Amino acid sequence: MKKISTRILTLLIVMVMILPMSSSLSFANDGNITAADLKASMQNANQLPPPTDVDERAARGNYLPYTGYFEESFTDGAAAGRKARFYIPEGSYVRNYFLTLALPSETDVEEFLVDSGWIDIAKANRLCLMILLPNGDKWGSYAEERAYVDYMLDGYTSARKWYSIYNEFYLAGYGDGGDILQQWTAENPLFVISQAYFDSSIDADALMAAGEKYYVHDGQKAATSATPVEATFESVQKKDIPVPTYFFGSHTPQGAIDYWKSANESDGSVKEGAGPLGSDIFFQNKVNSKAIATAYSNVVSRVAVLDDQVDYVDPKVTQEVYDALAVYTRYTNSSAWSNALGFRPDHKKLGIEIVDFWTKEEGGKDFKRQYIVYVPEKVKDKKLYPNGAPVLYAFGGNGNNAFQFFEASQYVELADTYGFSVVMPSEHTSPNGVTTTWRIGEDEYQFVLAVMNQVNAKYGEYFDQKRLFALGHSQGGGMVNYLSERDPDLFTAYAIMAGVTRTFAEGAPPVPMYTIYGEYDTVPYATNRAQWLKRNHFKEEDAVITDPFDLPARYNNPIQYLIYPNTPEYPGNKFVTSTWYDESGIPMFNDTTAYGREHNNTVPDAWRIWKEWFSKWGRDEDGNRVYGYIFDGVRAPLKMDQENTVNSGSVIPVKFALKDINGQHVGSAKAELYYAPVVSGTVGAYQPAISSGKANTGHTFKFSAEDHQYVFNMDTKGLAAGSYRLKIVLDGSREFKIDVTIKATSKKG
Repeated sequence: MKKISTRILTLLIVMVMILPMSSSLSFANDGNITAADLKASMQNANQLPPPTDVDERAARGNYLPYTGYFEESFTDGAAAGRKARFYIPEGSYVRNYFLTLALPSETDVEEFLVDSGWIDIAKANRLCLMILLPNGDKWGSYAEERAYVDYMLDGYTSARKWYSIYNEFYLAGYGDGGDILQQWTAENPLFVISQAYFDSSIDADALMAAGEKYYVHDGQKAATSATPVEATFESVQKKDIPVPTYFFGSHTPQGAIDYWKSANESDGSVKEGAGPLGSDIFFQNKVNSKAIATAYSNVVSRVAVLDDQVDYVDPKVTQEVYDALAVYTRYTNSSAWSNALGFRPDHKKLGIEIVDFWTKEEGGKDFKRQYIVYVPEKVKDKKLYPNGAPVLYAFGGNGNNAFQFFEASQYVELADTYGFSVVMPSEHTSPNGVTTTWRIGEDEYQFVLAVMNQVNAKYGEYFDQKRLFALGHSQGGGMVNYLSERDPDLFTAYAIMAGVTRTFAEGAPPVPMYTIYGEYDTVPYATNRAQWLKRNHFKEEDAVITDPFDLPARYNNPIQYLIYPNTPEYPGNKFVTSTWYDESGIPMFNDTTAYGREHNNTVPDAWRIWKEWFSKWGRDEDGNRVYGYIFDGVRAPLKMDQENTVNSGSVIPVKFALKDINGQHVGSAKAELYYAPVVSGTVGAYQPAISSGKANTGHTFKFSAEDHQYVFNMDTKGLAAGSYRLKIVLDGSREFKIDVTIKATSKKG
C-alpha cells in the first residue's frame, strides 16, 4: 500500500468557533433574554455588506457569515413589499438546517420567539429560524400569500445573499399562519422534511386538490402537471410523497388528518399516547408501499395527532415538538424519483465529528477548512475487523459542503450496514460567501492528504489501508477524477455519480472506476466515458452489458420497480451497466445509466456502488489491487512459478484456494479448468478438461469445505506427451495459468 505523502502543508489544528462578521446577541449566555432585548438586537439584513471579502471567507470557513437576529425587506420579485425575520445562531454552517415559522395573525413575533423557547432551542441546536410575516397584521388567503411563501421557501430560485439554506425545511405553523404553510406543503412535499401544526383549520379539500397534481421531469426543477407525462417511470402524484406530520389541537379537521395519514401510508394501527405531548402515533406501513422516498432505507414516516388544546407558548411543548421534527432529514433534490426521507443522524450519540483546521493555500494564505468523520462502533470490533474496516472518502458536489452532504446522503445507514467508516472533506467557501465549491487542483490534493493524515492519526487502528475508496458527486466527481490522476494509488478504487469530466494527460495509468449518470442528467456522460475508455485502454465495442435494460416497457413503468427492484413481482431495475474488462478479466471500468434519475446523489445509487463495486476491491500483501477475491495460490503437487512434470496417463490433482478481501476463505466462486497444447512456445486452442472419476461435474471444480480448497482431478489419458498450459477460469472472467509437461512413460517388455 502506498504511504500517504508527507508533503503536506503545515497545519495548525484550531478547534474554535467561527468569529462571525456580525456579533451574536449580547444576552446569549445570561439566560435572561426578553422580547425587548431581541427586538432591540434586530439588524437590517438589507444593510449587511456582501460577505465576499477573500480574507474574511478564508478565515471563516464553512460557517454562515452573519449571526444574530435580522429582518429583511424585499423590493422585487414575488416577495416585493414583504418582510421576513431570521435568527442565525453562532456556529451555523453553510447550508444549515432551517425551521420556518408562521405564527397566528396579530402575534408579537419577539414575544413568541422568547416565550415559546424557540430562540433557546435554536441556539442549543445550531438551528436557523426563518419567520414568515403577514402583509400587515393579518394573513391573507392562501391565494394571496402563495407567491410570498414560494419565494421564501424555494431553495432553487430565491436569491440569498447573506445566508444559505439546507434546501429542505422543517415547518412549524400556528393557527391561520400554519394553514398557509400546510397548504404550501401539500403543493411542495419534496421540500419539507417534517411539519407540525397547532390549532389547524385548514381546508382539507384544498389539500386533496393539491395532492392530485403530478410531479414530472423538468431538468433540475420540481415541475408540476395536472396530468401524467410519459417518461421511463410513471409520474408521481404529490399525495403519494410522505411528509412526517404532527397535529396538536382540539379542532384539527379530520380531512387534513386523513390526507396526511394517506400520504404517509399510516394505516389503522396506532400507538396511543406514544408521540410528542402524549399524541397518538400512526406509523407508516411499508408493506406494498408506493412511497419512493422511504424505499431505500429503514426509515418509517409517521403522523401524530393530539386531539386536545395545547399551550404552544410553553418551552417544554416547543422542545418536544422540535425533538419530533428533528427525527428526520431529507435528501436535497427536486426529483420525486430520487428524493429520499431518512432518519437524521445523532452526531453526539454516534460520535460523528465535524473538524475545523487550518491549511495554507493560494500562495501561503491561511484557510480554515473542514471535514466530517464517522467511525461506526461496529468497525471498532477487532473480532469482526482484525485488520480494520474499509474507509469511504466522499466528495460533495458544487455547493454541497460536508455538513449538508453528510446529512442528505444518508451514508450513515450504509456504513452501519456494511461496516465501513465515512470521511467527508468539505469544499472551501465560494466567492459569494454563503455557499461552497471545489477549487480542483494541487491545493485541494494537499488538503485531502492533510485530512487523511489526521483521521489516520486518530482512527488508523480501525482503518484498513488496503481498502480506501473515493466517491464524488457532480463537481465532487470532478474532484475524484482529478485525484485519480494526481495520485492514482491514493485510493484502492474510485466512483463518481454525475461527475464533471476531466481530460486526462497522456500516460495517466489505468485505475478502477465506476460511474453512474442519470437518464435526465444535466451533466453529459459521453465525454467522461470517452476519457475513461482512453485512459484504461479500452474500446467502445469491447463493452459487456452486465446489467441490461430489464424493465417491462420503455415508458411508464410502475414506480414499484424503483421500490422493489429485482424481486419476483418486479423483476427488473432502473440500471443499465456496461463493463470493460482488462486482460486478466478484471472489470476496470463500469459505466451505468440510472433511468428516471436526474442530476442527483441518490441514495440507492450509493448503495449500488458500495455493494457492486467498492465491497469487491482490496489490495494484496504487495499492495497490488485485487478484485472480488484473492487467488491464494495452487496447492501441491503443482506450482505456478515453475514447470510441472507428470507421467502420461496419470491424474493431475489441481487444487487452489480463494480468500475474500477480509482474509476469509471463499467457496462460492464458479471455477472451471481448461487445457491447451503448447508447441514451440505457441499456445493452441483451449479445451475443457476431463475429470477422473465422478467427483467433478464436467470441467467444473468442486469446493472442499473441509480444507477450503477447490479441487479438480484432471485425467491425462489420451493426451500425448508434451507441454500443456492449464487455465483456471473464475466466474467466467479471471484466469490463472499453470504450465505442465506430460512425460511419456516407458513400456516394460
